[in-house]
Amino acid sequence: MEALGFYWQAWQGQPASIELLVDNIVAQCPRAMKLSPIRNAFFADILFHEIGHHIHLTRTKQFREREDVADDWARRLGELYLRKRRWYLLPVLKWAGLLTSLRMTMPSRA
Repeated sequence: MEALGFYWQAWQGQPASIELLVDNIVAQCPRAMKLSPIRNAFFADILFHEIGHHIHLTRTKQFREREDVADDWARRLGELYLRKRRWYLLPVLKWAGLLTSLRMTMPSRA
């Protein structure tokens, strides 16, 4: 899997920055990208992950795996984003999450 984004920390007077690799992002989810809320949520998740790296480095240093911390921040920021901007998707996402969890716990048929 190719990288979807990068966090570049501040260095020698240059500010910190985030780079999203749009071609790689679109290649991960080509069909759903036609639906604006899904496309925005997918991009937001990647952006929030990279912002999580920035928060980890500059605000809340935790002694855990960097990617795990960034994933945790992405989840937290994503929930805030959904509640504020895409509140109408929450019931659908909860229902889809329930279906996914049920599918994972069901015994597979051979």
